[in-house]
Amino acid sequence: MKKIIALLCLVLLFTGCNNGIIEENLQENIVKENIKENIAVFSKRFTCRERPLETPEPEDLPEGSVVYDDEASFSPRNQENLHINSFLYTKLNLTNIDYIYEGDILHETYVNACEWISTLYEAEKLSNAGKMRANIQHRYNLLNEQCKNFVEKEFIDNHILDMYHSNDIKNCSLSYVSDGGKFSFERYITTYTDSEGNNYYGITAQVKLNSLLYSRVRQMPYYVTSRDMQTRFYVEVIFDEHHKIAGWQEEYFKHSENQKDYGKRYVISPKGVEKAKMPDYFEVILDESAYGRQTAEAVPQKKEMAGFVKDLIYVLNDTPTNDFNEHTFDSLKSRCSDKLVNSTEIIAFYNEFISDIKKYNIDFEFGPLYLKSLDDTTPSVSMFTNSIYGDLYSFSTGGLVETGSQEFNDKYGLRQDEYSFDAEMYFVIEDKKPYFIGAVLNNYFTFQNEMPENVKLGWQGIELPPEEQG
Repeated sequence: MKKIIALLCLVLLFTGCNNGIIEENLQENIVKENIKENIAVFSKRFTCRERPLETPEPEDLPEGSVVYDDEASFSPRNQENLHINSFLYTKLNLTNIDYIYEGDILHETYVNACEWISTLYEAEKLSNAGKMRANIQHRYNLLNEQCKNFVEKEFIDNHILDMYHSNDIKNCSLSYVSDGGKFSFERYITTYTDSEGNNYYGITAQVKLNSLLYSRVRQMPYYVTSRDMQTRFYVEVIFDEHHKIAGWQEEYFKHSENQKDYGKRYVISPKGVEKAKMPDYFEVILDESAYGRQTAEAVPQKKEMAGFVKDLIYVLNDTPTNDFNEHTFDSLKSRCSDKLVNSTEIIAFYNEFISDIKKYNIDFEFGPLYLKSLDDTTPSVSMFTNSIYGDLYSFSTGGLVETGSQEFNDKYGLRQDEYSFDAEMYFVIEDKKPYFIGAVLNNYFTFQNEMPENVKLGWQGIELPPEEQG
């Protein structure tokens, strides 16, 4: 009897186990099917700056040949102001930095490094948090067991939150570093050991985030701004002795520490005149509530917008100092938005502007090529949506300008005298007519010991050939 009971227990036990296994396998298959639909294929294009296996002695090289510079070979590791974020499951000790010679690194290793970096940073391609999670998990086969556990338990949740910080906005996208591809591997290899004497090696890729995408939406990814990263940075992917990924490191220079003083912006709007430093990460617009620069193809009012700017420039250019008075711009006021004309701040600004023209004895002169361009071109107009003024339309203009007073230039957002000004002109369209509502002037620092040749020729009305511009 005991034997029969024991046999029944065994049958029930094994039946129960099998049912559990079948259920688990079934769930696994369902999950795999769902994941399969969301798996992205990433670009594998990359360049490797490996050294030839046999390098002649410097004295044996033909005259004019490039000799490898050892210090440059280990860039960016030789930079003192390099910042490193490590994503490792254990502390590693750096033991050596050496050159990568042809054949040192398996092609598959480069491909796997590209695959992992793409999975981490191509948030724009993955489009939402769920897809990013599925794609990271799909690449677990690239990782060793310890790294996989680290990613699952300590990394994946925070990373996805950072990538999709605000309502799954498509935050990060990789751009091409060069014609060679999205990744440019440096010409050095690092070696490490852990506390147990296991060996690791790292290869470093230069990565570039797509700043053109961000300038269109005027929003840098939170992932970048929270780390104060530049849009071009490095990722070192670290492999164990079995060529499995054991971790990675972000290596970058902080944007704030490398930001040159590019000057100030001058925003003229119904709210008055705002003077502030140029933004760190993206362009300035008239109204910060506006969002998403997009090309405005079918805008019949383009010529009218350009006509307003043309008339404004000619009024400035043709009116001697003594003729400037409160009626100088009357003909243009009718083409300005009522919000701008009736703003008490702008009225005060306008009166001071007229007064300063006389005070500083200003005589506006514009380069002949710029004056000619006012007749020859119809601008490419952009549109911003969700502005407090409705849809905002804008186009860029600028050319050489001279006023005769650097003090006036500094006050009103112009650069060094005789150099170019750079302005973004903004319009709203009401009853199918464009009305000027404001401008942004970018006062970049341009002082030089000697005036560039293209500026000298510009004042003579001579344009440099395209191959000499830039």
